[in-house]
Amino acid sequence: VTFWLVIGLMAAYLKIEQIEKKSKVNVLQLDRHIRFSIREKISLSVVLFIFFSVFLFNSLTALSINVSQNLYDIRGNYRGWQNNYGFYSEEISEEGPFRWAAPDASTVLEKKGNRVIIPIKDAYPEEPEKKLAVRVFIDNILVEKASLDYNKWENVEVDIPDMVKEHFTITLVFNRGWSPLGLGINNDSRVLGAKTGDFVFISEKS
Repeated sequence: VTFWLVIGLMAAYLKIEQIEKKSKVNVLQLDRHIRFSIREKISLSVVLFIFFSVFLFNSLTALSINVSQNLYDIRGNYRGWQNNYGFYSEEISEEGPFRWAAPDASTVLEKKGNRVIIPIKDAYPEEPEKKLAVRVFIDNILVEKASLDYNKWENVEVDIPDMVKEHFTITLVFNRGWSPLGLGINNDSRVLGAKTGDFVFISEKS
Protein backbone atom coordinates (compact mmCIF):
# COMPACT_ATOMS: atom_id res chain seq x y z
CA VAL A 1 0.00 0.00 0.00
CA THR A 2 2.75 2.44 0.96
CA PHE A 3 4.66 1.62 -2.23
CA TRP A 4 1.75 2.40 -4.56
CA LEU A 5 0.88 5.51 -2.55
CA VAL A 6 4.40 6.84 -3.11
CA ILE A 7 4.20 6.03 -6.84
CA GLY A 8 0.79 7.67 -7.15
CA LEU A 9 1.86 10.85 -5.40
CA MET A 10 5.03 11.05 -7.45
CA ALA A 11 3.16 10.57 -10.73
CA ALA A 12 0.52 13.11 -9.75
CA TYR A 13 3.19 15.65 -8.83
CA LEU A 14 5.00 15.22 -12.14
CA LYS A 15 1.75 15.45 -14.13
CA ILE A 16 0.77 18.67 -12.35
CA GLU A 17 4.24 20.03 -13.05
CA GLN A 18 3.79 19.25 -16.75
CA ILE A 19 0.40 20.99 -16.81
CA GLU A 20 1.84 24.09 -15.11
CA LYS A 21 4.62 24.29 -17.68
CA LYS A 22 2.15 24.05 -20.55
CA SER A 23 -0.07 26.67 -18.94
CA LYS A 24 2.76 29.19 -19.05
CA VAL A 25 2.75 29.06 -22.85
CA ASN A 26 -1.08 29.07 -23.01
CA VAL A 27 -1.17 25.48 -24.20
CA LEU A 28 -3.12 23.11 -22.01
CA GLN A 29 -3.49 19.59 -23.34
CA LEU A 30 -4.57 16.89 -20.96
CA ASP A 31 -3.33 13.47 -21.98
CA ARG A 32 -4.46 10.19 -20.49
CA HIS A 33 -0.90 8.94 -20.72
CA ILE A 34 1.86 10.19 -18.46
CA ARG A 35 5.03 11.04 -20.32
CA PHE A 36 8.13 11.67 -18.24
CA SER A 37 11.12 13.70 -19.23
CA ILE A 38 14.64 12.44 -18.55
CA ARG A 39 14.84 14.56 -15.39
CA GLU A 40 11.49 13.27 -14.17
CA LYS A 41 12.48 9.65 -14.85
CA ILE A 42 15.65 10.18 -12.82
CA SER A 43 13.64 11.71 -9.95
CA LEU A 44 11.22 8.80 -9.93
CA SER A 45 14.10 6.31 -9.97
CA VAL A 46 15.70 8.05 -7.00
CA VAL A 47 12.44 7.88 -5.03
CA LEU A 48 12.09 4.15 -5.79
CA PHE A 49 15.71 3.53 -4.80
CA ILE A 50 15.26 5.32 -1.45
CA PHE A 51 11.99 3.46 -0.76
CA PHE A 52 13.46 0.01 -1.37
CA SER A 53 16.66 0.88 0.50
CA VAL A 54 14.69 1.85 3.61
CA PHE A 55 12.54 -1.27 3.29
CA LEU A 56 15.62 -3.49 3.01
CA PHE A 57 17.30 -1.74 5.95
CA ASN A 58 14.25 -2.28 8.16
CA SER A 59 14.16 -5.96 7.20
CA LEU A 60 17.79 -6.60 8.06
CA THR A 61 18.15 -4.60 11.27
CA ALA A 62 16.58 -4.48 14.73
CA LEU A 63 13.36 -3.06 13.27
CA SER A 64 12.61 -6.56 11.99
CA ILE A 65 11.17 -8.81 14.70
CA ASN A 66 12.64 -12.03 13.34
CA VAL A 67 16.11 -10.60 12.78
CA SER A 68 16.19 -8.84 16.13
CA GLN A 69 15.44 -12.14 17.84
CA ASN A 70 18.12 -13.98 15.92
CA LEU A 71 20.69 -11.24 16.53
CA TYR A 72 20.24 -11.22 20.30
CA ASP A 73 23.48 -13.08 21.06
CA ILE A 74 25.44 -10.84 18.69
CA ARG A 75 24.13 -7.57 20.05
CA GLY A 76 24.70 -8.40 23.71
CA ASN A 77 22.46 -6.35 25.96
CA TYR A 78 19.97 -5.48 23.23
CA ARG A 79 16.46 -6.44 24.38
CA GLY A 80 14.55 -5.92 21.13
CA TRP A 81 13.92 -9.63 20.60
CA GLN A 82 10.88 -9.73 22.86
CA ASN A 83 7.70 -10.40 20.92
CA ASN A 84 4.84 -11.15 23.30
CA TYR A 85 1.16 -11.06 22.44
CA GLY A 86 -1.94 -13.17 22.92
CA PHE A 87 -1.04 -14.74 26.29
CA TYR A 88 -3.15 -13.21 29.05
CA SER A 89 -2.29 -12.78 32.71
CA GLU A 90 -2.12 -15.84 34.93
CA GLU A 91 -5.34 -16.93 36.60
CA ILE A 92 -6.06 -19.48 39.33
CA SER A 93 -8.71 -22.17 39.10
CA GLU A 94 -9.46 -25.39 40.99
CA GLU A 95 -7.06 -27.11 38.58
CA GLY A 96 -4.27 -24.69 39.43
CA PRO A 97 -2.68 -21.72 37.66
CA PHE A 98 -3.18 -21.23 33.93
CA ARG A 99 -3.17 -18.56 31.25
CA TRP A 100 -5.69 -18.02 28.49
CA ALA A 101 -4.17 -17.86 25.04
CA ALA A 102 -5.76 -16.00 22.14
CA PRO A 103 -6.29 -17.83 18.81
CA ASP A 104 -2.90 -16.45 17.81
CA ALA A 105 -0.50 -16.12 20.74
CA SER A 106 3.26 -15.65 20.86
CA THR A 107 5.91 -15.36 23.55
CA VAL A 108 9.68 -15.53 23.90
CA LEU A 109 11.29 -18.35 25.86
CA GLU A 110 14.77 -19.12 27.04
CA LYS A 111 16.01 -22.40 25.62
CA LYS A 112 16.42 -24.83 28.54
CA GLY A 113 16.32 -28.14 26.66
CA ASN A 114 15.79 -29.66 23.25
CA ARG A 115 12.08 -30.38 23.78
CA VAL A 116 9.29 -28.32 25.27
CA ILE A 117 6.00 -29.62 26.67
CA ILE A 118 2.99 -27.30 26.32
CA PRO A 119 -0.09 -28.15 28.43
CA ILE A 120 -3.22 -27.05 26.54
CA LYS A 121 -6.92 -27.43 27.34
CA ASP A 122 -9.89 -26.78 25.07
CA ALA A 123 -12.16 -25.01 27.57
CA TYR A 124 -14.92 -23.88 25.24
CA PRO A 125 -18.17 -23.63 27.30
CA GLU A 126 -19.98 -26.26 25.20
CA GLU A 127 -18.57 -29.31 23.47
CA PRO A 128 -17.92 -28.27 19.84
CA GLU A 129 -18.61 -30.33 16.75
CA LYS A 130 -14.96 -30.33 15.71
CA LYS A 131 -11.84 -30.77 17.78
CA LEU A 132 -9.66 -27.81 18.58
CA ALA A 133 -6.53 -27.87 16.41
CA VAL A 134 -3.29 -26.11 17.22
CA ARG A 135 -0.22 -25.36 15.16
CA VAL A 136 3.03 -24.61 16.95
CA PHE A 137 5.70 -22.38 15.40
CA ILE A 138 9.22 -21.76 16.63
CA ASP A 139 10.84 -18.67 15.11
CA ASN A 140 8.16 -18.77 12.39
CA ILE A 141 8.91 -22.41 11.53
CA LEU A 142 6.01 -24.87 11.82
CA VAL A 143 7.23 -27.60 14.16
CA GLU A 144 4.08 -29.37 15.40
CA LYS A 145 0.37 -29.89 14.75
CA ALA A 146 -2.12 -31.43 17.18
CA SER A 147 -5.84 -32.03 17.66
CA LEU A 148 -7.09 -31.69 21.21
CA ASP A 149 -9.86 -33.54 23.02
CA TYR A 150 -12.55 -31.38 24.53
CA ASN A 151 -12.28 -30.22 28.16
CA LYS A 152 -9.12 -32.20 28.83
CA TRP A 153 -5.56 -31.12 29.54
CA GLU A 154 -3.20 -32.48 26.91
CA ASN A 155 0.56 -32.17 26.65
CA VAL A 156 1.78 -31.09 23.24
CA GLU A 157 5.45 -32.06 22.94
CA VAL A 158 7.59 -30.09 20.53
CA ASP A 159 11.11 -30.74 19.32
CA ILE A 160 13.17 -27.55 19.30
CA PRO A 161 15.21 -27.21 16.08
CA ASP A 162 18.98 -27.36 16.56
CA MET A 163 19.46 -23.98 14.90
CA VAL A 164 17.44 -22.23 17.64
CA LYS A 165 19.60 -20.00 19.82
CA GLU A 166 19.43 -19.02 23.50
CA HIS A 167 16.08 -17.22 23.14
CA PHE A 168 13.35 -18.04 20.67
CA THR A 169 9.78 -17.12 19.83
CA ILE A 170 7.09 -19.76 20.19
CA THR A 171 3.68 -19.15 18.62
CA LEU A 172 0.43 -21.06 19.09
CA VAL A 173 -2.22 -20.76 16.39
CA PHE A 174 -5.65 -22.29 17.05
CA ASN A 175 -8.30 -22.97 14.42
CA ARG A 176 -11.04 -21.16 16.33
CA GLY A 177 -11.65 -18.63 19.08
CA TRP A 178 -14.53 -17.40 21.17
CA SER A 179 -15.48 -14.54 23.46
CA PRO A 180 -17.34 -14.81 26.81
CA LEU A 181 -19.08 -11.53 25.95
CA GLY A 182 -20.10 -12.81 22.54
CA LEU A 183 -21.64 -15.93 24.10
CA GLY A 184 -23.45 -13.88 26.76
CA ILE A 185 -21.53 -15.46 29.65
CA ASN A 186 -20.12 -12.23 31.13
CA ASN A 187 -18.61 -8.90 30.11
CA ASP A 188 -15.20 -10.37 29.24
CA SER A 189 -14.55 -9.20 25.66
CA ARG A 190 -11.29 -11.12 25.20
CA VAL A 191 -11.06 -13.51 22.27
CA LEU A 192 -9.90 -16.85 23.66
CA GLY A 193 -8.38 -19.89 22.03
CA ALA A 194 -7.47 -22.29 24.84
CA LYS A 195 -6.08 -22.56 28.34
CA THR A 196 -2.33 -23.09 28.65
CA GLY A 197 -0.18 -24.27 31.53
CA ASP A 198 3.49 -23.71 32.30
CA PHE A 199 5.89 -24.67 29.53
CA VAL A 200 8.21 -27.45 30.64
CA PHE A 201 11.61 -28.11 29.03
CA ILE A 202 13.23 -31.51 28.88
CA SER A 203 16.63 -32.53 27.55
CA GLU A 204 16.94 -35.78 25.66
CA LYS A 205 20.19 -37.25 24.43
CA SER A 206 20.28 -37.82 20.69
